[in-house]
Amino acid sequence: MSNVDVVLTDTRLWARSESTHWDGPPSIVPASDGSSFVVGEQLRPQYPAVSMVRMAEADRIAFAPSLAPPILDAWAVTIGAVLTNLRLPSPCEELTIVGPSEWGRRRRAAVASGARRMVSRVNVDSLAVRAASLGASTAQQQRIAVLELNPLSTTVSLIGRSGQDTWTQACEHEPAVGLADVEEGHGLPGVVAVIARLLAGQPPSHLLALGISDPSLLEALSAALAQQCGFPVDVRPLTGVELIRGARAGMPTPAAAAAQLPPPEYASLHEQAIATQPPRSSRRTLVYAAAAAVVVVLVLIAAGVAIALSGSGAKTTAASTTTTSAPGSPVSRGPATPQTFGRLQVQIPAGWHIASQVGDRVDLSPDNGARERITLMQKSLTPGAGVDDVADSLAAQIARRPAGQVSSLQRNAVFAGRSGLSYEEFPGDGSTVHWQILVDADLEVSVGCQYLQGKWAPLEAPCERFVQNLVITQ
Repeated sequence: MSNVDVVLTDTRLWARSESTHWDGPPSIVPASDGSSFVVGEQLRPQYPAVSMVRMAEADRIAFAPSLAPPILDAWAVTIGAVLTNLRLPSPCEELTIVGPSEWGRRRRAAVASGARRMVSRVNVDSLAVRAASLGASTAQQQRIAVLELNPLSTTVSLIGRSGQDTWTQACEHEPAVGLADVEEGHGLPGVVAVIARLLAGQPPSHLLALGISDPSLLEALSAALAQQCGFPVDVRPLTGVELIRGARAGMPTPAAAAAQLPPPEYASLHEQAIATQPPRSSRRTLVYAAAAAVVVVLVLIAAGVAIALSGSGAKTTAASTTTTSAPGSPVSRGPATPQTFGRLQVQIPAGWHIASQVGDRVDLSPDNGARERITLMQKSLTPGAGVDDVADSLAAQIARRPAGQVSSLQRNAVFAGRSGLSYEEFPGDGSTVHWQILVDADLEVSVGCQYLQGKWAPLEAPCERFVQNLVITQ
C-alpha cells in the first residue's frame, strides 16, 4: 500500500508517494464530452479552468442551469486525477493533504470528504504547520512566522515549536492584498502591516515566506519589516517544492522523488526558482479573472455544457493543451508542429505531446508512454550577461551539490550542432538527465532530456531535433 502527500496552494499542487511524484495547477474544467472533468489545465486569462483552492468556499459549481454538482464531487475528481497521475504501484492507504492555513473546518472537511471516496485514511494539515515543522530541531519555545502570499490574498500564521512539536498560536488573513499588488509596486505596506499586527511587538525566531522567490523582494520585505516593527526579522524563502520534500519520515529523498518519471518536475540546479515563478505577463488579469469566478454558485462555462457525476465519484480526464484523453492514454500530435513559448519558437517532435506548461517551463512526453521526458525552460538574464556569467553561476552550484549527483560542467559543448553549456544529473533512481544550456540575446535556455540509464538511443534523435530547431527571438 502507498502513502501520498499533497501540498495545495492557490496556484500549484504538488503530490508525492514513496516512489513517484507529480505537480500541476490545482485546476478543474469540464471536458468537451460534457460528462467528465479535465484536471491540471493551466490557469490563464480567457480560459474556463479555475483553481479548486479558490473555489473551496463554494457549495456547488454551475456548469449548466439545470445541473450544479456539489464541491465534494469536484474535490473527488481532483484528488482522483492526482492519484492517477502518480501511477502508484499499489492502492493509496493514507493521504495527507496540506492546504492553506486560512482554511476553516468547513473547507477542510470538504476536501477530506471528497478524498475519502478514493482513500479511507485522509489527514488535512495547514501549510504553516508543515512549513514550521520542516527539518530536525532541538530548540525550545520557537515562534516561527509563516507568510503565505497568494496572488490576491495574504495569510500570516504564528507557529510555536519546541523540538518536533508544533502548534498554531495565531493567524491573520488579508483578502484584499496579495502578490499581484506587491509586484505592481503598491502592496508591500499592506503585507507588512498584516505581519506586524500578528507579531504584536515580539520578534519571531524567523519568518518563512512562501510564494516569494525574488531576492530583491525578500530584501525589501525584510527592510520594511525592520522599519515597521522596530527590530530585524530573519526572512527565509520557502517553496512548495520544499514543503513536499519535507514530508514525514519514510517518504523518498528529494533527489529520488524529484527525478521520477513521468512527473513533470526536475530537481535541476536552477529548476526551483523557475518552477515557482508565476508567468511574467498578464498576472493581474489572470488572478482577477479567476477570482471573479469564485462565488457560491460558480459558472465556469456557458449553459449547455453538462457533466454527469455518480454518487461514488466522477470520471477524470488527464490534462492536455489542446485535446482531451483518458488518464494514461497518449495524445497523438501527428507531425512536428511549430509552437511559440515566450521568446522561443520550437517544434514538438512527432510522436510527442505537451505534458504540462507552467510559466517559463514546458514539459514534453512521448505518446507511447515511455519513461522519457524533454523539458524546456527559459530565463531572462541581466542585460549584458553572457555565457561566461551563466557558466560561472552553474559551476558554483555544481560545486555545492553532493558528489556523484552531477557531472562537471562542459563549456563550449556542441550538441545538435549548437555550442553551449552541458552537464548531466544522476538523480539516483536509475535515470540520467542530459542538460544543454544555450545563451543568446540576454536569455538563458535550458533543455533537459531525461531517460533511464542505458536507454539514451531512443531519446537522442528527438532531443537533438528539438535543440536543433529551437529559435530564440528578440
